[in-house]
Parts: sequence; C-alpha cells; structure tokens
Amino acid sequence: MNLLKKHELQDRTYRIYKNSPKTDDKSYKKAQQALKYDQEQTFSDEEIDKMLSALLRKGVKHSNIEDN
Repeated sequence: MNLLKKHELQDRTYRIYKNSPKTDDKSYKKAQQALKYDQEQTFSDEEIDKMLSALLRKGVKHSNIEDN
C-alpha cells in the first residue's frame, strides 16, 4: 500500500470515528444488560443453520464427506 493511500484511509477512519455517536455510561449499561442477561444477539441452532451453507449446518449428515 502506498503512503498516500495509507494517509487517505487513516484520515477517513479518523473522520468516521470523530462523527460517530459517543457512548455514555447509561447507554453502555443498557447494552450490557441486553447482551449479557436478555441474551440479545444470540441465535438458536435453527437460526444459525439458516445462515450457514448446507455443509456447515449442525445435525445435517453428509455421506460424501470422508471421516479422518
């Protein structure tokens, strides 16, 4: 990566962070509660399977995959 491109990316990153909303203690605690205790952003096995390709899904047997 050339030096000019590096500086452009650093400047862009700085501007994004500078303009992003700040987190206060109240918001942090609310997010922590939601993630830790209310289990938001957690997924059931069925939800995960819907996001994965067939070869990676849990509980799906693939006869064409060799066991080592």
